[in-house]
Amino acid sequence: VELRRMLEPQVARLAAQRATSAGLAELTEALQRMERAIDDPALWMEADLDFHATLARLTGNRLVQLQVRGLRPVIERVMQRMNNVANRRPADWRVTFERHARVQRAVAARDADAAQAAMLDHFAAAEGAIAAIVTATREATT
Repeated sequence: VELRRMLEPQVARLAAQRATSAGLAELTEALQRMERAIDDPALWMEADLDFHATLARLTGNRLVQLQVRGLRPVIERVMQRMNNVANRRPADWRVTFERHARVQRAVAARDADAAQAAMLDHFAAAEGAIAAIVTATREATT
């Protein structure tokens, strides 16, 4: 999460500054797919990964896109663990969706500061969930 927290808020900032209308439509489509997949972890993960990949594309920076693409397998493994947590409730999915929607709204509004802040908030929340998974995994193996 540390690497993503360093990278993705700046990605959101650049996306807000550089996105084309077509790119914003792609981001909105990924977000809509996430909302439709709230009850389906496999579809949710794919849409979520696409959302973050689309943000990277919106920067117009090929090295940023390469970095995000390279992180995808690692992110996917973490997401599988997070999204398969038995005690994850529908309200939890909705809260996660709303964090993504906040990023999308800021990017669409071309508000770079708000996009960066929304992504920082998203990762702050994710860090707590990941810490809980790590603790549960350690307890299960001891």
